[in-house]
Amino acid sequence: MIRKALSRAAISLLLLAIAPSVFAQARPKSWEVGYFGGANFNANELKLENAFTYGISVGYNFRPAFELEATYATSEESSIQQPTSTLFPDDLPPTFVFSPDITAKVNSFNLRVVGNVINKMRRWKPLVYFQVGHHDIEIQQSTVPANDISATTVGFGGGTRFYFNDYLAARMEGSIEYAVQDIYWNKVLTVGMVGVFGGAKPSDKDGDGITDVHDRCPETPHGAIVDRYGCPHDQDKDGVFDGLDACPDTPDKWPV
Repeated sequence: MIRKALSRAAISLLLLAIAPSVFAQARPKSWEVGYFGGANFNANELKLENAFTYGISVGYNFRPAFELEATYATSEESSIQQPTSTLFPDDLPPTFVFSPDITAKVNSFNLRVVGNVINKMRRWKPLVYFQVGHHDIEIQQSTVPANDISATTVGFGGGTRFYFNDYLAARMEGSIEYAVQDIYWNKVLTVGMVGVFGGAKPSDKDGDGITDVHDRCPETPHGAIVDRYGCPHDQDKDGVFDGLDACPDTPDKWPV
């Protein structure tokens, strides 16, 4: 089931990569740098308490619908809850005494292919991704026999960005990380902030001088005079927008 889900995620990302850029918010050839925090829900086999996780991300938008991103995350120390944890070796010494004070932490690196889902919303921009990575789970007490796990992982996830303006957005997402050889998976939920730098100018598809993220009237006719929200004026209320109206002082109710 996991392999089928990963295959479907990869196909979806391929379709997004070749999709047109209409209504996508990310700018081509721009960088996205972010910081995030959230919860790491550890696999049952690890018997490891769920923990707060935090990290950074750096991405490059080749085109509005297609981004390549690298992430690094680390978790706070969390307690190992049972002596049957796979973090302990099978041949524990007879002198070993389990204690709930034994802790471990997770460090992970991921390389992601991100698809920015195309839609007509101004600020909410969904995303999906497929990732390949590596993580280490290490027991923090040096005197405890450890079966530290270093695993290659594959995974997929999704979420959304909320753009405050053309250069700053909140980002919320969830993912599944599947350890290929050890056959277990962790779940991660995070929220964070990202900044967008460089690349093409912010999109203004109707050319009214108000970028799409701020434009409440995204299909304004070319040449119409607009307000700060990108919506056209019609001072004489004759149904013809100012800037296109050759007779801007038409009396009320006169035919035009």
